[in-house]
Amino acid sequence: MRLQLIILRSIIDNFYISWQGQETITRPRTFVMLFDTVYNRKLSMQKPILTLFLLGMLIAGCAAFNDMQRLDRFNEIASDYKSAMRWSDFETVNSYRKDRKTDDSFEKIEKLQDNIQVISYDVRDLSVSEDSSEVRQVVEIHYYKLDSMIEKTLKAVEVWEYVENPGKWVLKGELPGFK
Repeated sequence: MRLQLIILRSIIDNFYISWQGQETITRPRTFVMLFDTVYNRKLSMQKPILTLFLLGMLIAGCAAFNDMQRLDRFNEIASDYKSAMRWSDFETVNSYRKDRKTDDSFEKIEKLQDNIQVISYDVRDLSVSEDSSEVRQVVEIHYYKLDSMIEKTLKAVEVWEYVENPGKWVLKGELPGFK
């Protein structure tokens, strides 16, 4: 963040010098001083081009930084979801779903809580959309039913979607189909 502020300050100083047509400025300059020595303190047409280039790089850097923050947030949410699944806490698992209150999920949760114990939850494949707003992962869940004690394996595809307004990741679709 501090580097972005320094770059922004140098862009403003560079544009100010180009616009005023002056060689001296009372405000401190950072990157502008390097370019002034190269061009022997002569103003040229390259100043506005450099300003636009640095401004474009700053905007692109901010966009990449936002995507990186969004994916970091996904990693936190996915880790919490994995812990809830591993502990067979299906109420918490359901709270990550986008449609958690629209169907009969409460009855399903009670049945799962009473009869299913998850042994492991492993992500086998993960893909992120180009705009980093959707993550699709293939998971493998090992579990057993408490009444039969036979280990079973379930493979499922989970699609996570980033919702801009609240700024959080939600899981699309149903709870895993434990049978």
